[in-house]
Amino acid sequence: DPPQGEKPNQPYPTLIKLAIYGSPRKQLTLQEIYQALEARFEWFRARKNDKAWK
Repeated sequence: DPPQGEKPNQPYPTLIKLAIYGSPRKQLTLQEIYQALEARFEWFRARKNDKAWK
């Protein structure tokens, strides 16, 4: 994970895979992917209402 508050260095497809593989069912809806990224990375939490990254 990156330092607190910094954007993750991994490309979005990799971050999505991390979210999916970390889920109990190994499948997520798009909304659940957003939630998983926000839960794991402060950078996404700080931009929760910013539609540019979604």
